[in-house]
Amino acid sequence: MIIDVSGLDMFKELQNEMKPVDFKSRNRAANSLLRVFSNSTDAVYERKPSSNNDLNVDTIILRNVPQIIKEEGIVDYPYKDTKGYITVGAGLNVDDYEVFCDMPWLDDNNKPAQFAEIHKNYEKIQSLPKGKLPIFYKKYSSIHLSSETISDKVIKHLEKDIEFIKDNIPEFYKYPPIIQDVFIDFQYNTGNCLQFVRFRKWVNAKNLDKMIEESFRPDVGKSRNDSIAARLRSNKDWDY
Repeated sequence: MIIDVSGLDMFKELQNEMKPVDFKSRNRAANSLLRVFSNSTDAVYERKPSSNNDLNVDTIILRNVPQIIKEEGIVDYPYKDTKGYITVGAGLNVDDYEVFCDMPWLDDNNKPAQFAEIHKNYEKIQSLPKGKLPIFYKKYSSIHLSSETISDKVIKHLEKDIEFIKDNIPEFYKYPPIIQDVFIDFQYNTGNCLQFVRFRKWVNAKNLDKMIEESFRPDVGKSRNDSIAARLRSNKDWDY
């Protein structure tokens, strides 16, 4: 899928909201990628879909890219996430050796990195401790991804996430965009939004307090949990 993002304004508000630690030394990918997307979180359906197959996937993706960037941050070089997995871009897991080596890494001269250099970087990052800020790993890495690659990976990730949700949550199309986006955040972050059984139960029961309670994830940090809670509270569409 190719999403037409021509004519969109710079996503300045998002860039200003990010904490310095999130974008310091990441500007090569972050600034370029953020220019692509506008305040598309305001996008809504012109009409309500009648089934999952009737969903406007392009609209959903454009609506979610800025939020994913905000929550995941952007790092164009490999680092270890809080669980110790090698990660890059906007939360892309590349811990598997073959997946890592298959990425279109660039060297410091923005030329395609050679296999030996990619292998060396993988071995080095693997040997480092987890639990550090991403900037800690930068001095150990000599490869990075282009902003175009990161953008493409985010969109493809979201495409797969939406297809998974459509295949496994038959009533997904009925939910208002805000609630759909929470499921997408769960899926992007965990790889399996179906584990949020109680959240889904309270969504169907339209119980906001319980939805907020069951949306809490202990391993994503206070800001992301607070963001989800605020988004749920902002929902005005309970006609589903």
